[in-house]
Formats: sequence, C-alpha cells, structure tokens
Amino acid sequence: AENNSSSAAQALFSADRNNVFVDPIFTAYTPFGLTDPRPMAGSPALEAGFPAPADGFFSDVDFKGAFNETNWIAGWTILAQSGLASSEGAGFNDFPVARVPATITIAPDGPGFVRMTVMTAVGATYQMQQSSDLVEWTDVGAAVVGDGMPHNERVATSDDIAFFRYVVE
Repeated sequence: AENNSSSAAQALFSADRNNVFVDPIFTAYTPFGLTDPRPMAGSPALEAGFPAPADGFFSDVDFKGAFNETNWIAGWTILAQSGLASSEGAGFNDFPVARVPATITIAPDGPGFVRMTVMTAVGATYQMQQSSDLVEWTDVGAAVVGDGMPHNERVATSDDIAFFRYVVE
C-alpha cells in the first residue's frame, strides 16, 4: 500500500490552497491552562477571508478561522467542562446550537449530606427540585444562572426516599 501522508502534507501547505500558517494571536492560550481562542486586535485571523461557496451551507464572515469576538466553546465543550476554557466573551453566533444535557454527579459530603454538582452551560438557568413520589416536585434553593462552570449544592439526607432533578431552561 502506498503511503500518501507526504502528498497530503504537500497539498495542505500548497500556496494554491490559500492556506497561511501564522500565529493567530489568541486572547489567552497556555498548554494545559485557560484558553480563550478569540483573536486579539491585530491578529491575522481578523482579516477578511475568502468568499464562502454558494452551496447554502457555509456563511460569509469577515474573519478567518472559527472565532471572532464570540467564544462559542465556553460553557459546553470538554474544555469548558474541564475548566480549561475561559467564559469571557461567551455566546453563540447566529446559528442553531443544541443545548448539551446537564450532567449531575452526587457524592457523600459528611454525615447526613450529599453534594450534587451540575455542569452549567453559559446563560442556562438551573433549578434543583426534590420529590418523594416522582410526581410532585418542589424547588430546592434558588435557581442558578449557568456560567460554564460546575455548580455545587449540599443537600441533607434522611431515611426517607427522595428524588432530585434539575430543571434547565
């Protein structure tokens, strides 16, 4: 079998593909540290790119790459969930994005308590609720507006059966 890795690399670096390899001058980047991939003023990524193909899928934008002033990785990507993505400039561009389901972890937190942790999405509202029968639900504490970081709630336990959930809006 022929190894095409060399020809693939040559195609990637070919001048006729209009690819450039420069420092994008991110707002913040450190290996294994906080990342904010938005380009800073003076970044070559803020220069106009090439017209999008007229195929109904791509949109014309006035920047190169995936980021302009919106940090769309904040609040829902694995980088955000791992605490490696900045929440600065968080938001979404004008295209539909599905909300990631809330992940809840429960852990013992001393005698008679458990700690419930929910990974929040930027701008979503989280309300913890409790039920003894899975039919009638009552709010527990105040609703929390997500910031892309984990939210912890310490809950008292007893011998009674209790179910918990988060309502996310």
